[in-house]
Amino acid sequence: MKAFFKFFFAICAMVIIFSSCSKSSDEGKMIPKSAMFVAQINTKSLGEKLSWNDVKQTSWYKNAYSDSATPEWRKKILDNPGASGIDFDKGLVFFVDKSSSTDFYIVVEGTLKSGKDFEQFNKNFDPSQTVRKEGDINLLNLKDKNVVGWDSKHFAYVMNPKTTSSEMYSWKDSTNSPSNVAPVDNSAELSAVCAKLFSLKPDSSLEKDEKFANLLKEKGDMHFWQNTEEIMKSSPSMGMLGMLKLDVFFKDNISTYTVNFDNGKIDVNQKGYAGKELTDVLKKYMSGKINTDMIRNIPSQNVCAVLSANFKPEGIIELIKLTGADGIVNTY
Repeated sequence: MKAFFKFFFAICAMVIIFSSCSKSSDEGKMIPKSAMFVAQINTKSLGEKLSWNDVKQTSWYKNAYSDSATPEWRKKILDNPGASGIDFDKGLVFFVDKSSSTDFYIVVEGTLKSGKDFEQFNKNFDPSQTVRKEGDINLLNLKDKNVVGWDSKHFAYVMNPKTTSSEMYSWKDSTNSPSNVAPVDNSAELSAVCAKLFSLKPDSSLEKDEKFANLLKEKGDMHFWQNTEEIMKSSPSMGMLGMLKLDVFFKDNISTYTVNFDNGKIDVNQKGYAGKELTDVLKKYMSGKINTDMIRNIPSQNVCAVLSANFKPEGIIELIKLTGADGIVNTY
C-alpha cells in the first residue's frame, strides 16, 4: 500500500511539474494564429482597482440609469453586469482578423457563468431572432447583421466593422443616398467564422504559441499582442516590399505589451520579436554595452524619450544585403 501511495504522489508531482512548464495557453485556443491584434482584459484585476460600486457613482452611469428610455433589462445589467451570464472573473479577449473574403472582423470572447442568462441577455437586443444549433454551438443573429455563438463554457461575438454598403457608396458616388442602400447581410459568413472559432486546431490557433503564453503569464491588467507580419500581409503595399525583400523586417515580427494601472500611474512592459534572419544580424552587430555617460550628460530634466543603441556600422551593410538591395546601392 505504501508503494502505491508513493507511486501515486510521484505521478501527481510529475503532472504538476509538466503543467507548470507548459507553454500552451487556454485563452489562445479560440484565437486564430493569423489574428493581427489581440487584447486580453483582466476584468477581475481591474474590478479590484475600480469596483462596480465606484462606477455607479459616475455621472454617465447615473444618466444612463435614470434615462426613461433605458429598458428594464438594461437597468438589470447596469445593477449587476454578471446578470448577463458572463463570468467577468475570467476576463475578456478582443481580437481582429481577416476572413476568407476581403473584410476584417472583430471578435469578443469570454467565459460563461450561466448559459441561460446569456441567451436571454442577447435575445433582448432583437426578440424576433431565434437561436439555432450547429453541433454543440448555439448561434444567434444580432442587430447590424452581427452574430454571437456559445457552447457550455465560452462565447464569441463576431462583428463586421463595415456592416452596410452605404458607406462605400457615400464615398464613391455623392448622388446615391445612403438611406436607399440596403444593408449588406454578412451574417452567414460571420456565423461560419464564429462556429469555426470553437473548433480551431492547436496548430491554427495561439494555444501553443510560446510568446503568447509568456505574455499572459506576466502580471498585468491588460495584455496586447500585435502581429506585424499579418498586418503587412493585408496591406496592398506588401507586394512591392516583397520584391525588395523588405518583408524580412516583418517576418515573424511580434510586439507584446503588458499594462498595469497603479494609483494614477500606468506601467507598460513592451517586448519585440523578429524573424530568425533579422535576429541573427541584430545579435551579431548589436553586441556591447551602452555608454551611460552620454545619457547622464543630457541637460534637460523634461526629456520626453531617450533611445540608445549600440550597433556596429558594418551591420548596416549586412542589413542592406539581407533586403537584396545591395545591387542597387553598389550602382551608386
